[in-house]
Amino acid sequence: MITSEEHEAAVAATARHIRNVIGTLRELDLGTTAPAAAYHPGEERTDGTV
Repeated sequence: MITSEEHEAAVAATARHIRNVIGTLRELDLGTTAPAAAYHPGEERTDGTV
């Protein structure tokens, strides 16, 4: 059984990790990335055109 202090430390560590991940995601420049709904598997261009 874990103690209350161990539980609180684990929750705090998880919250810090989540905040770090969200911060990193917010820094990404996704201005030219199409939304996921625009992706259609099998329709990728193979001629080198972007």
